[in-house]
Amino acid sequence: MKTVRCFLALNLDLKTVRELKNVQTEIIKKSREVNLDVNWVPPQNIHITVRFLGAITEPMIQAIKDSLESSTRSLESLHASSKGFGYFKGDDNSAVIYSKIEPLDALDSFHSIVSKKLENAGFKEKSEKYIPHATIGRGKNIDYNQLDALLEEFNNIDMGNSVFRNLVCYKSEISSKGTDYKLLWRLPISGNSNLTSTVNNLNTVNNDVKPDNENVDMGEVSGNNDFIGEGE
Repeated sequence: MKTVRCFLALNLDLKTVRELKNVQTEIIKKSREVNLDVNWVPPQNIHITVRFLGAITEPMIQAIKDSLESSTRSLESLHASSKGFGYFKGDDNSAVIYSKIEPLDALDSFHSIVSKKLENAGFKEKSEKYIPHATIGRGKNIDYNQLDALLEEFNNIDMGNSVFRNLVCYKSEISSKGTDYKLLWRLPISGNSNLTSTVNNLNTVNNDVKPDNENVDMGEVSGNNDFIGEGE
């Protein structure tokens, strides 16, 4: 049976994405001055991963949606702010660079609710601690001292608050050109299904054509990030 590589995510408010885009542009300039080898995530692809599902069948995708629907509708408002930057160290001096998300408690609780439902559906329990974050780049052969010094300059920048109106499921397709994300389904949080809208390409972010209180929904867009995962 055909399988689909997909993940669950929360999309940031458009105003936050605009601010992230501006700060990311400055970080990119600084990184080039010190020759850091980083593959930067396009602004419209920046999101908070809730759970990477891996390659699953299409009937399972629908079953997960059905399983989570009652939980997301009964939740209270979910929101968080993006402030400062950090990174996860990887093998061979690699790094996943991200925008920090605060407060952690609410998103950690949300992740626990989703994970419990997935475990009931047969998914394995994740052993690693969940750290909510929004990946902005992935580097290799990184000098961590250089990266520390670079990010320190931007650590006090507040990029705004996001209200998460939907839990979304994206299909992730990897090719030689990068990764394409395609929206499979969305579930409203607190029943706010009428408050979300779709932003399908980078021009929408650049041209500021959507109200600030809407979430960026990646829709069908192309990126050049190498992988999607729980630790992204």
